[in-house]
Amino acid sequence: MNILSALATQLARQNDESCRLLDAYYEVLYPPKGPPQSADADEPRAKISQMCGTFDQNIIVIDGLDECDDMTDEVVDNLIQIADFSNGLSMALFSRDHYNIRVRLEEKIEAIRRAAHTEDAELYVIAEVDKRIRTRQLQLASADMKEEIRSALVGKADGIWVICQLDYLCDYAHDQERREALSKLPPDLPEGIVVCLRVNNSSVGVQNMVQMYLHFMAVADPKLTIAELRQTVSITAIGGTLDKDNTDGKYFVFAHFSVREFFEDEKAIFQTAGIGKYWAAQSATNSLLATQCLKFLQMDNFDRMPDVSDQKIAVIHQRDETFPFYRHAVLLWIKLTKDGLGDAEILKLAKSLFHLPQPKYFMSWYIEVSKNVMYAIGIGSRFDTNNETTIQAWRVARAPSFKPLHMAAALNLLEICSFLISSDSGANDKLDATTLLDLAFTSILSVPGLAEMSGKKDPASRSYDHWKKPAPTSSWLGNNDD
Repeated sequence: MNILSALATQLARQNDESCRLLDAYYEVLYPPKGPPQSADADEPRAKISQMCGTFDQNIIVIDGLDECDDMTDEVVDNLIQIADFSNGLSMALFSRDHYNIRVRLEEKIEAIRRAAHTEDAELYVIAEVDKRIRTRQLQLASADMKEEIRSALVGKADGIWVICQLDYLCDYAHDQERREALSKLPPDLPEGIVVCLRVNNSSVGVQNMVQMYLHFMAVADPKLTIAELRQTVSITAIGGTLDKDNTDGKYFVFAHFSVREFFEDEKAIFQTAGIGKYWAAQSATNSLLATQCLKFLQMDNFDRMPDVSDQKIAVIHQRDETFPFYRHAVLLWIKLTKDGLGDAEILKLAKSLFHLPQPKYFMSWYIEVSKNVMYAIGIGSRFDTNNETTIQAWRVARAPSFKPLHMAAALNLLEICSFLISSDSGANDKLDATTLLDLAFTSILSVPGLAEMSGKKDPASRSYDHWKKPAPTSSWLGNNDD
């Protein structure tokens, strides 16, 4: 939709008739006296074709089709349909040669292979070398060495992997080492990445940290800031403490989309001995991230909660400011384990979170989940300056009848329910008048707006009808008195 919106905007700027067509469509989507309407790709695509009809000739140029990630196929299909149904339209599309793109375009658009121009590569290399010299990442003894680097990289340049090669050169101590390295530069992007992964010569702890950085950058949703990533990978076991990080709001990114592709490509990774652990397999990475979330929730930083309401609120605000990953971890491990707690390490950590000898870890986590549920069903607000939503959640947590087993039932965590029943809870324990079966049928996972907890995009696919039962909802969402 972003590409279609950009095309429509560009066309609207070219003449008044095209602009009027887009204005009229905007009024349909955002009526003055009604709720905003959503649009699928068909309507904007048809509108773009209509706008193209207001011109004698249209030329559309789009670069980077291969960088559309999971949306690449849909983007290409939409562009093909625009080309098919628009009069006077010429289209130039730039992309690396990916099979899914080529097979869609080969019968529609002539393919022209284009190598990087030497002048383009030279300008790019000079700019990148100068940037590293300016930031003192690259400290050269002479101008001759700079020229040697420029000449070697331009002569072997393939465009996008110069950054990897420069980073490789930055780690050498003096010019003679760099001069020798220039004769052994990796020939392509995968080889360049492998060279950068010489972290394999470091300790196991460093290797594991790099592995988690790469994996979580590739799959974490929502995307994690540098501060959140650092907090995530710094955890080694339950307990311990973390220090405040001052890099919040900034993100690590891959140097190029193809770098991420490399780490997700099983065949490419396992062609080189010793780097298999860096393969960002979805299932393994999900398990690793869920494990880190559960460890994080049980850090000693979160094992204190005052009894006075005002002090509770202050502690929560301080926690959220100092440890921004906490709010992600609260829901993220639930989403990542939607298929069950089959992983032994994850099950052990989940049992630890729910077990009563560590009540403050559980209570802090429960409060955040409850707040998110109340936001989703409209009985709480994220912008509540009086903190009524937090106070309401605490009322339930303090109820004499409330136990972790009730939360496990509401989340459909069968393994945790079985564990708690066999250890210190009874199957007939009620939350006020609400039974465990009521909570299990109700299921927090069916709340509209919390689809990310169940890993489903369509909340209606769960049994939302159960949320029409007033007793279970009111019981655990806070209609208890202090």
